[in-house]
Amino acid sequence: MATFSASDEFAGYRILRPLGAGGMGQVWLAEHIVLGRLEALKVVSVHAGDSQFAERFTNEARTAASLDHPGIVTVYAYGITEGTPWFTMSYLDGEDLDGCGQLPPAEVATIVERIADALDYAHARGVIHRDIKPANVIVQRTPGGDLSRVTVLDFGIARLLDGTALTATNAFIGTLAYAPPETLTGQRAMPPSDQYSLACTAFHLLAGQPPFSGDNPGALMMKHINGPVPRLSDTAPWLAPMDAVLARGMAKFPADRFATAGQFAAALRAAVPACAQPAAPPPSAPAPAPATDVNPAITVRRETQEPVAHEPTEPWRTVAAPRPSSGRSARTPLIVLAAVVTLIAAAVVGVAVWPDGSKSRPSQDVARSTSKSLDSAAGDVPIRALSAGTINVCAAGQDGTAYCWGSVGIDDGPEKVAGPPNVTAIVSDVGTYCAIGGGDLYCWGSYEHGELGNGMVGKIGDSEPTPRKVEGLSNVTSVAIESGTVCAVASAAIYCWGDNPVGQLGNGTTEPSARPVRVEGLGAATSVTMGFGTVCAVAADEAWCWGNNRYGQLGDGTTERQFTPRRVGGLGRVTAVATSSTVSCGISDETLYCWGNASGLLGTPEPSGSHSTPVPVPGFGKVSGLALGGNVTQGADNTLKSSHSVLCAVTDGRPVCAGANDAGQLGSGNTEPQTAPVTVPGLSSVTQVVAGASFACALSDGHTYCWGDGFDDAHGKGPGLTPTQVHWPT
Repeated sequence: MATFSASDEFAGYRILRPLGAGGMGQVWLAEHIVLGRLEALKVVSVHAGDSQFAERFTNEARTAASLDHPGIVTVYAYGITEGTPWFTMSYLDGEDLDGCGQLPPAEVATIVERIADALDYAHARGVIHRDIKPANVIVQRTPGGDLSRVTVLDFGIARLLDGTALTATNAFIGTLAYAPPETLTGQRAMPPSDQYSLACTAFHLLAGQPPFSGDNPGALMMKHINGPVPRLSDTAPWLAPMDAVLARGMAKFPADRFATAGQFAAALRAAVPACAQPAAPPPSAPAPAPATDVNPAITVRRETQEPVAHEPTEPWRTVAAPRPSSGRSARTPLIVLAAVVTLIAAAVVGVAVWPDGSKSRPSQDVARSTSKSLDSAAGDVPIRALSAGTINVCAAGQDGTAYCWGSVGIDDGPEKVAGPPNVTAIVSDVGTYCAIGGGDLYCWGSYEHGELGNGMVGKIGDSEPTPRKVEGLSNVTSVAIESGTVCAVASAAIYCWGDNPVGQLGNGTTEPSARPVRVEGLGAATSVTMGFGTVCAVAADEAWCWGNNRYGQLGDGTTERQFTPRRVGGLGRVTAVATSSTVSCGISDETLYCWGNASGLLGTPEPSGSHSTPVPVPGFGKVSGLALGGNVTQGADNTLKSSHSVLCAVTDGRPVCAGANDAGQLGSGNTEPQTAPVTVPGLSSVTQVVAGASFACALSDGHTYCWGDGFDDAHGKGPGLTPTQVHWPT
């Protein structure tokens, strides 16, 4: 391989200085002598003794040069000069991600999305990268520190799907810390191989270190081949929603990974809202040393002795020493607020008859919260996630604690629930609780229909006070409960158990099950929601529904019950879905759609308010979160009637609601129903909204606000017509 010095000329380029070196060769900053353009020139060193190398190298380089994608570095020229193979690429004034420390989840999701888009583009053209890693990704930023461009390097060493290896010996190409098991055992690289390396890269950017380490190369290889995928939540509980996505992306067998890199990236993005900022920095994040006799807004960075303004601590970032060559300005601090769409809507209140007439439910009295618990200064625990049943609310604190109040036997406002440790989400309905802790699912309370998932089936009144781990599930990221049925997302698959009168378990039958049953036919699942016998989920960026369909709430164009999942057509990329007593809604490309009996929610009366396929809901703008609340009761003529139906969404950080308002659940300051969306006053920076039978709540800057029945003066003086902050016991 040729060696250069500054000002040397080679293949029409003037060598300026070295940029780096790796296993495949060296990279130099060079100037095109004729064009005067700065380019990165790479000389390749892996061809010794191969008489046919020139032809294979030319084919590889020509293929790399044909790739035209904003996320792939441009190859300008290539050749073999004086026995040295080389090619030139765009010179990017940025930093690679090697040694960048931990990055915020939202930023990692953006980086992964752009890499995945580049990979899917290359894979469609028969090109495998084979060496995705942080050092092969260049990021460029705006003066304010935001990402402006993400570029993947080294497609020049990629291997064609049906071609030969770049080296005659078929030697391993790649970096062990990010290498997929199949290539380590001698199999050829495939598109899922790049996905595995991308998942390892995402893990590194989230954790600040690769997923696997070893004392020697052999030990590291064995961990990739046989070792379990580590969980981020073991050291960073607030990143638990990422565990299932990474576990699937790093599955040992290629067929068990996502269908495309883009699907992996979408699942990772969907998990971001549930990754709350921790209450305190993790132990590995060093606290700044106290300063004396200095301006408190200025400190001197030890590595450079340059004064820099203090920035708020980002608990997931380990700051690396600045690189002299980058020239970029300091990053704008990025605060990622807690947001999880765990939407538990509309169980049965009163004596309700299921659509098939097979079963009724015991009546429940609405237990209201007292005003003292809502506006006193007893405490204020930062909350990462809310959930709402028909007549109760639960919340997961950023410190891993859990709270519930409402119909679950807690009449005096929020009380701490003795659940599992490190709770990231908790739901409750009709006396049953389920909570996600450390990526595992625990259930307790009533188990008349096998809701605990452990095979136990009790009778009315039986209750298990101790949280029991639901065996067979891991990397749980979403859970929903509704009147005797539980569904959860575990390792990107959906499992359901409990009661099953209208096919809620999604297994093709109406037989109940006291143990989890996998719902087949779905891609990478990210969330699940339930309401009055209907189950809906987001899987592979699509909405899927099954179960009760009396009002067309499955969105399949019919009103017939379905015992297995049905894809909701007519939508683009779906990021969230919710379902209630008579209607389902979803967010597709930031637009709100609903289907079913949406009378009062779509601005039109019946019968035009009923739609068995999705229709856009006007007036909500660009939506980032949604919730449905409501209630179904049995009338004197034995017909089922929907009441209190309310639709709330998050638009530009503010809650916007429409529908019934008899209990003040629109937060508009009155009790007049509204078919057109109204903005709930006084709240901003909202990341989540939930709704029950006659109330709604929102999460704003880690604080909880509720409005509607029981959230102002709960003792007969009327509902809370505007948001009231909820304070938590300390």
